[in-house]
Amino acid sequence: MKTRLMAVAGIAAASLVLAACGGDDNEPAQVAPADRTGTLNVWLMQDAEGEAWAPIVEQATAKFKQTYPKVNVQVTIQQWEGISDRLTTAFAGTTPPDVVELGNTLAPKYASDGALAELTANKGDFENSGSWLRTLEDAGTFEGKLYAVPYYAGSRVITYRKDMFDEAGITAIPTSMDELKAAADKLNTTFGDDPNFSAFYIPGQHWYLAGALIADQQDDQPAPFAGFTDGHWAANVTSPESVAGLTLFQELASKYSKADPTGNEADQANRMGGQGNIAMFYGAGWEMGVVTNEDDGDPKLADKLGQFPLPSVTPGQPAPAFLGGSVLGVSQKSTQQDLARAWIGAYTSNDVQTALVNATGSVPNTTTLLGLQPDNPAFQAASRTWFVPTSPNWASIEEQRLLQNALVSIATGQASVTDAANTLNQEVDSILDAS
Repeated sequence: MKTRLMAVAGIAAASLVLAACGGDDNEPAQVAPADRTGTLNVWLMQDAEGEAWAPIVEQATAKFKQTYPKVNVQVTIQQWEGISDRLTTAFAGTTPPDVVELGNTLAPKYASDGALAELTANKGDFENSGSWLRTLEDAGTFEGKLYAVPYYAGSRVITYRKDMFDEAGITAIPTSMDELKAAADKLNTTFGDDPNFSAFYIPGQHWYLAGALIADQQDDQPAPFAGFTDGHWAANVTSPESVAGLTLFQELASKYSKADPTGNEADQANRMGGQGNIAMFYGAGWEMGVVTNEDDGDPKLADKLGQFPLPSVTPGQPAPAFLGGSVLGVSQKSTQQDLARAWIGAYTSNDVQTALVNATGSVPNTTTLLGLQPDNPAFQAASRTWFVPTSPNWASIEEQRLLQNALVSIATGQASVTDAANTLNQEVDSILDAS
């Protein structure tokens, strides 16, 4: 899962202008499904060629061919490196792939550029479309319209030192934010003689954590930083919920972390393994393996690590998590969009998603299947999720690192939470409103 989450770290900013040529269902209406012919071209990313994953792709194609036995399915595996350039070139050409896998933070770009066919009217044709993971559904939605179908995900969780918890007398995993703070207090009491000890390691730029804390303060439709209503994007950083989340971020960082208040979370797993004085950090599930890396981690910690979801301010539920993952879109220029939708429908069906979970441990695209691994912290965390605004201008906010800059100003004391929120709100609004 490491390659997946690294690959989808940000939205590409390049602009692409595409004419919506080609169309839906260009095959003659009188041709029965069993008599349809031709080749359906599918682009999937490198995970799909893995020993455990490849049979799942074959299973989906076999399911598709039960209806379309004469249609050839050509699956091409792509690498994450350079994928944005290859996609841009392919979509601008006359024969792009019919089905394309997109990293979730890359999908809004191609939806806004007109490269993807709208799927809003077909949403009900896909299994579990009423219970898709929020992050993935939002990633495939642009200005209220669906352009891509959720595929699979990887969650962010807290990785922790079980041995430190034991020594501090923490006997149960925290299931609320209050319990998390109480655990961190015990850790500080036990290990606080080390001036560099972090009960909860939180670098100042950690916007994934800040976003989760903000989303957790909101209602059932968490939308940190900005929301889309009445055809308009508007920043919400100064809302009471957002200010409460930012205040909690400041509290956790100041009381429990000795991380660099100007740093980021990229090396937090290495630091846990290499420094030996970090009890918890919040990151991708695969980062637990980085902690025990032989090069810059500590293999001896392999039996001393555990994970659990970031707990909510509401006891008994996780805080919303920002997921890494992928969605599946149909090229606007495809001349066989119905076949493309049918293949995606087979690949994201209940039985194929179940097989994917069992074979790879990936988080499925729907909350209805999270019960396949009820004790898996990543699955527990995925029950509530959030996503960045899917405005085509959001890439500029990421490029300018406005979220990180605001959080650093809070973590370093250069600005109060209120002042930082006001500044960020103005910046977000000005960019999202730009033509």
